[in-house]
Amino acid sequence: MATPIQMPALSPTMKEGKLVKWLKKEGDKISSGEAIAECETDKSNLEIEAYDDGYLLKIVVPEGQMADVGAPIAWLGEKGEQVDVSKAGAPAEQKVEAPAPAAPAPAAPAPAASAPAAPPSEGIVIQMPALSPTMTEGKLVKWLKKEGDKISSGDAIAEVETDKSNLEVEAYDDGTLARIVVQEGETAKVGAPIAFLAGKGGAQVAPAAPAPAPQVAAPTPVPAPRPAAPAPAPALAPTAGARLRASPLAKRMARERGVDLSSVRGSGPYGRIVKRDIEQALAQAPTPAVARRAPAPAPGVRPEPRAVPVSSMRKVISQRMAEVKPGVPHFYLSVDVEMDAAMKIREEAKALETKVSVNDVIIKAAAMALRRYPKMNVALQGDTILHFETVDVGIAVAIEDGLITPVIRDADQKGLAAISSEARDLAERARKRALKPDEYSGGSLTVSNLGMFGIDSFIAVINPPQAAILAVGQVADKVVVRDGQMVVRKVMTVTLSGDHRVIDGAIGAEYLREFKALLEHPMRLLF
Repeated sequence: MATPIQMPALSPTMKEGKLVKWLKKEGDKISSGEAIAECETDKSNLEIEAYDDGYLLKIVVPEGQMADVGAPIAWLGEKGEQVDVSKAGAPAEQKVEAPAPAAPAPAAPAPAASAPAAPPSEGIVIQMPALSPTMTEGKLVKWLKKEGDKISSGDAIAEVETDKSNLEVEAYDDGTLARIVVQEGETAKVGAPIAFLAGKGGAQVAPAAPAPAPQVAAPTPVPAPRPAAPAPAPALAPTAGARLRASPLAKRMARERGVDLSSVRGSGPYGRIVKRDIEQALAQAPTPAVARRAPAPAPGVRPEPRAVPVSSMRKVISQRMAEVKPGVPHFYLSVDVEMDAAMKIREEAKALETKVSVNDVIIKAAAMALRRYPKMNVALQGDTILHFETVDVGIAVAIEDGLITPVIRDADQKGLAAISSEARDLAERARKRALKPDEYSGGSLTVSNLGMFGIDSFIAVINPPQAAILAVGQVADKVVVRDGQMVVRKVMTVTLSGDHRVIDGAIGAEYLREFKALLEHPMRLLF
């Protein structure tokens, strides 16, 4: 009996794949473990292997088309075996085209609700898909559609909790949601029926409208899940209120390159935005689609942060990190900075009768590094990540009852003298409890300096809702090796604490590298 070859989950975050190339053609003999196709995932291009021996009877998803994880992409079976792909569940030995349109309905459609064994009149089976490589079962968190609703191929119909995260289940066919088998809160094994879809000729079980009598006969062929999307004619622009559909790779490219998906026209199946659409949007820059930098605000108006939905990958990272370190999952990176050149700035400022402290230079470097590495300039807010368009740096100030963090706004755009004057003013008014709320709220990073207390190094706790904090130790003479010789340098140890839900170690390391370079070559602070 013919069996479907399904789109496998080739990475933990993969929800769909693009068939780049078929390595076999219909009629070819296939051996278990043999590579049969090349697929583009959200991570890379990988090969799909066959799990059984047989003949490639029918290719369902042609090259260049998309398929959701778990959707049939081809059928494997005995040589010459006939395959009926009108049903997503199992290939029927009997061909569906045989019944005449006038075939009587032996069993009344109404009783269809009671038979859990899924008789043919139930229609097309919607199975619990494998949404991650290790998933064996899923919990139905929420039904997004109800019995009787019309369904289009690609519609999200339910939300499922897997071993990785909560993901949406999409329909592979058009029709009406005839019967829900697995209720909200219940669990089902991968491959088990969770609902039945009445196709164009399937039994109508919708509670609202009575089913037309002529449509009770056996189902007529329904188009295969994705392949038969009419040739990518003109790209479809998202309509107001419609669910935005984009491939994981397209979403990642848009996120990294600052492309506004809502203004991109999708050329993939059913208007899905795919890689080539993002590339085209980037090639046509400047366009409304490319919105990495918000339009220049009016003078005196500070731009609002961009709210970007948390991706599936970030959601999984957040969940995993919070399991081992509840609350805000911290990670820590430390670096030693040679401060000889930075200390000279303070001496030169003194000669000019200008007060500039080492901490002022550190704040300026922290701000400029933040501007150059905007992936650090973020904060988590519910299910969205705020990408700040301004660089606001907090400074930890010890007061009688604890700690407060006044914020220096637009610190990357201010000179050292301005930062020094503002920092002193904020610190003095903080100790007098005279700060206004807007002067100690916001920002995405804080500098906490305990060097004046003789502390060499320490680990600071992030100040929510910020995503990072720099713990700065004292500047002390230390022996370092230069050109094979031991020399004494003024060294300061800095430790970055990052919120692992929105910042990764590599991003933090790049930021610290830039921060260190700015302090060791402070002339770069001027450019």
